[in-house]
Amino acid sequence: MLSDEENEIKHVACTQRAIGDEELTERKRRRRFREMNETPGDNSAGGNIAHNVAIRVCRERCFAAVKLVGMISIQPFFGGEERTAAERSLVGMPLVSPERTDWCWRAMLPEGANREHEAAKPSVVDISGLDYPDTMVVVAGFDPLKDWQRSYYEWIKLSGKRATLVEYPNMFHAFYIFPELPEAGQLIQQIKDFVEERVGSVSA
Repeated sequence: MLSDEENEIKHVACTQRAIGDEELTERKRRRRFREMNETPGDNSAGGNIAHNVAIRVCRERCFAAVKLVGMISIQPFFGGEERTAAERSLVGMPLVSPERTDWCWRAMLPEGANREHEAAKPSVVDISGLDYPDTMVVVAGFDPLKDWQRSYYEWIKLSGKRATLVEYPNMFHAFYIFPELPEAGQLIQQIKDFVEERVGSVSA
């Protein structure tokens, strides 16, 4: 089953092929530019989904008309079989605990799979030959998943791709849902700056 984000990208790609560049008016060209140069992104489990959608877009020919110019991964929900230092030490944090994440992985992963599956642990996949997008990774200091998120950032870099690490050392998982926190507004501005930079890199 395709995610909503994946369905949208596939629809845009198919529409572009059906219309044909020669029939596009200037208005349609501008709209096509906005649609075809995608910057997917999401937070927590959505960050996991955005990553896996990006992998499929890069791998599959049906998305050949789509160019991923950037990705925003806010405290992405990744994991593995080992317990990281953060998972062991950050006990009682809001929203996320090893017990809760274990349950989520059991509910999500294919039957018989463990947390070494590529849906949970990005580093088991080789992306060195893929056109994986420039990625902004957001990590918070009191998030039990922070070690997996830093590993994701490091894996992207080791794969020869561009990544930017944005850290909020005093924040927790999903801090951005609290608008009264100054850091929530700061993150929104950083997301805006990243999107503008990535769109500018294509339109230049």
